[in-house]
Amino acid sequence: MASRLIAGGALKYLAGPMGINKIPKRFRATSAHLSEVLVNCPPTKTTTLNNGMRIATEDTGDLTATIGLWIDAGSRCENESNNGVAHFLEHMAFKGTSKRSQVDLELEVENMGAHLNAYTSREQTVFYAKCLKQDVPKALEILSDILQNSKLEIRVRDDAMPLAHVAIAVEGAGWESADNIPLMIANTLIGAWDRSQGGGLNNSSKLALACTQDNLAHSFQSFNTCYKDTGLWGIYLVAQTLSLDDLVWNVQQEWMRLCTSVSQAEIDRAKNVLKSNMFLQLDGTTAICEDIGRQMLCYGRRIPLHELESRINVSFVFY
Repeated sequence: MASRLIAGGALKYLAGPMGINKIPKRFRATSAHLSEVLVNCPPTKTTTLNNGMRIATEDTGDLTATIGLWIDAGSRCENESNNGVAHFLEHMAFKGTSKRSQVDLELEVENMGAHLNAYTSREQTVFYAKCLKQDVPKALEILSDILQNSKLEIRVRDDAMPLAHVAIAVEGAGWESADNIPLMIANTLIGAWDRSQGGGLNNSSKLALACTQDNLAHSFQSFNTCYKDTGLWGIYLVAQTLSLDDLVWNVQQEWMRLCTSVSQAEIDRAKNVLKSNMFLQLDGTTAICEDIGRQMLCYGRRIPLHELESRINVSFVFY
């Protein structure tokens, strides 16, 4: 009843003898342009300690915070005698320390309402914690303890692979290469697909359409993996063994199409999808912290979002 009275009063106020009047300017909603929003994002500040460690911070104003350590080393640094050690050590990091048992560590983090995680890539190893902003000093102490005083346990795991998992790649571009963003756009053009999601017949990806019509694959995922001085641009496929020849042929045809007959409308759509994916991923302190840490190691600075948008807009993939 109250809502009807309010709505009725508002319409009566706005209605004139000839119907609804123009809404007064002071009541109109305004929408900011994307470039204005990106320019006004909080800046990333960097400082360097006496020991050479670089610290990058950004004040998002959130009630939660993410703090982490980005190490400029990963599986690329391994050799034949220690192959796999980077990923192995990452998984062993939370098994307890000389100060805390594994149970004590888990309980302490749980009682804080915090979250601990780690991951290893080919060039970086990352340990981070997400917590309430007032618990940052405590989270930092826990991370320091894990990194300096961890105890190691051994565990063996063997996974069965009922399907064929195939990766096809060519040499790509490094992080600072001018070809990096065009390859990101090309990667978005190929896209990803999984038959459990449906919609393949209406997918903008030509490869997804072929996989749906001919039942060629369970899934595929295009990738553009960058390193400091090189990269890998390719696709990851999951399919039945007997379908691999036809599937790889379709992948080759799609790659050739990108070089010869892709339309400007497809490029524009891929640019919009790429920007949306990049900006939507920065939806919290953890994602922002990861972005800052990765860019500090790759570029030596955090690229402002408005600069990144401009680079994508002016990139021409094909002529």
